[in-house]
Amino acid sequence: EDYAILNEGFIDALSWETLGYPALAVNGARISREQVEMIKRSPIKTIYLAGDNDEAGRRLNKQAYEALRGYVDLYLIDYGNKKDANEALLSPDGIRNLHKIVENAVKIKTLKINIK
Repeated sequence: EDYAILNEGFIDALSWETLGYPALAVNGARISREQVEMIKRSPIKTIYLAGDNDEAGRRLNKQAYEALRGYVDLYLIDYGNKKDANEALLSPDGIRNLHKIVENAVKIKTLKINIK
């Protein structure tokens, strides 16, 4: 695939994969230099930033944006009132909701995320 959804954890990545979306898990709230370099060398052209809907997830999204901008197109996932992909998937009508979350992702031109 030429795109992937970037997550903190493996459960969220598996939630996306269950619906057929290619997903990556960084295994935490930070993306390593090695992970950034692997993405840059890969055929991936678009990354959906899908950190959890909390402070740590916003920090991951911002860090990944800063590391990857200029190398790939970046979109921001908004979980609305859900914490993450797995919670969205397990909610009533979860399959449709998760598809809609991807469809509503916004291409990032500049990222303004409030982090305390």
